[in-house]
Amino acid sequence: MPIVKEFSVRETLQADYDRYYTGDETAWRTLVGREKANNIVALCGDVPHDSILDIGCGEGAVLERLSQLAFGKTYTGIEISASGVETTLKRAIPQLAECALFDGYTLPYPDQSFDVAALSHVVEHLEFPRRLLYEAGRVARHVFVEVPLEDNLQWHWLVERHLAAEQGGHAAGDPGKTLGHLEFFSRRSLRRLAITSGLDVVKQVVTNFPYPIYKRIHGKTALAIYPAKALTLRLAPWLARRLWTYNCAMLCRPRFRS
Repeated sequence: MPIVKEFSVRETLQADYDRYYTGDETAWRTLVGREKANNIVALCGDVPHDSILDIGCGEGAVLERLSQLAFGKTYTGIEISASGVETTLKRAIPQLAECALFDGYTLPYPDQSFDVAALSHVVEHLEFPRRLLYEAGRVARHVFVEVPLEDNLQWHWLVERHLAAEQGGHAAGDPGKTLGHLEFFSRRSLRRLAITSGLDVVKQVVTNFPYPIYKRIHGKTALAIYPAKALTLRLAPWLARRLWTYNCAMLCRPRFRS
């Protein structure tokens, strides 16, 4: 299949991401990266995973954790942010074959180059999500996708509050400018996105965020928030997903091959 470059990241978004990994959030991203990597291991452990491509690898926290777990033999990272690539390379991750910049939508690799392509908390940032999912299915034998489930009452209220506060400014009508996410998913809409991108869903799970993440965000109130959300998800999953944000991860297999 020929590689055709037809899409690119909007200039304003590209500028934001170019500076994104120059702050002091490395400890936070490392904490979150551990959870992302753990979810990749949980869903992809039963399929070949010697070669792993991390699409939108950020500053390399997921790849570093996968290396620590010895999950995979060779790792490749690809990212639109120059600061992200620079920080990833500074981690000196063993078995890192490459960490490179790309245009956000076209993967510069031949068909079926990898066992697993992972998009962990990437798809919600995309203007053209199907384009990148098509590419992931082209270059890998399996595709892992994880997003926060934000099509819920909690997130709708947050978006409306931000838009009301900035009405009349450049971010009005553009929640992605304020919140960083351009797509809000439910469990069903994420599955539909995968299927309509030429992927068959092999596994799909909804999980709560681990307690250390709640503690970092909410402090002492995490002692109440975490068990309440965990219990609701276990006893009434539909209601839980309607009220609050959880993670949803999928393991997919490309349906069509050229």
